[in-house]
Amino acid sequence: MAVRSLWWTAVLLLALTVSVCRGQQRYLIFLNRHVDFPWNPPLNYSQYCNFMMVNRSINAPGSCRPINTFVHAPAASLIALCANQPNRSLPFSQQQFPVTVCRLIRRIPTCTYRGTPHNHRVQVGCWGGLPVHLQNTTTTLAS
Repeated sequence: MAVRSLWWTAVLLLALTVSVCRGQQRYLIFLNRHVDFPWNPPLNYSQYCNFMMVNRSINAPGSCRPINTFVHAPAASLIALCANQPNRSLPFSQQQFPVTVCRLIRRIPTCTYRGTPHNHRVQVGCWGGLPVHLQNTTTTLAS
């Protein structure tokens, strides 16, 4: 009986470790894809988007992401949204943040984006107390 209990404990610890590591990896991807802080507003938002999409390697080879949003706020402000939230929760920020929305306008010969600045509340998806997803950015622009 003790061996079976030890075996289940080991399986649970392994599952927890994998889950935590996966959440941490998703958080790092979230930061790369959606957070740009500190930040100075550019003169040309479309050039900013084109640069950032390439610089951050956001597009997969041979494809163009149709839309991407960069939040110009400290990562700590976004982490705070996930404090005491269960996994898969989708909390909204109470305050508005500056964001840049990058929309694909041309695929060939290279992915080309039009950038537009906004200030609005953001909604993140949480996992393990960390933001891992930026939810419906374009629909929250009116909020």
